[in-house]
Amino acid sequence: MTMTSQKNRQPVQRYRILSGGTLLSLILLFCGSATAELPPGAYEQLKGEAEEVLKIQVTNVHFSATESLEPLYYTVEAKILSVTRSKSARQRGESIRFRTFVYPREIQIAGPTSPPLLMKKWTGQIYLNTAADPQLKENSENEKQVFKLAAYGRSLEPKLLSKRRFSVYYPSRSQLERLLP
Repeated sequence: MTMTSQKNRQPVQRYRILSGGTLLSLILLFCGSATAELPPGAYEQLKGEAEEVLKIQVTNVHFSATESLEPLYYTVEAKILSVTRSKSARQRGESIRFRTFVYPREIQIAGPTSPPLLMKKWTGQIYLNTAADPQLKENSENEKQVFKLAAYGRSLEPKLLSKRRFSVYYPSRSQLERLLP
């Protein structure tokens, strides 16, 4: 090869390296961090197998003192507005209790969708199962049965206004700390 052909190739090689690096940087920037979700159809299957499918309105939210906010577990009390399916024979007008959790937005986890932080007056459809964990049943303040979310964060289907006003989908650590007793 001649000296001039090598000189002509050097700028082209540099351009390719720079453009490849820039492209890789843009891909990483726009993709952000990867999160692992459940396989396609898994949430629908979990919802289909849920023991309780209810339309509810949250009447009370109980936070207990905890050492860790990763995740923050809390108990929700709600009034049943309508019943689609109920293995435990729940009826309209009754109250129900369930345990749920929320992660602060600063913590990114790999796994199923995290549920939002629910507040009083949240209204929507919910998919629940009986809490199999005996600790959840023992921690209930009375003898009422305590439930858990059947399909993780996808167990909650809020009404449009309820989603905007009465739930926080990505609460910060400071928002969660203010809720603790």
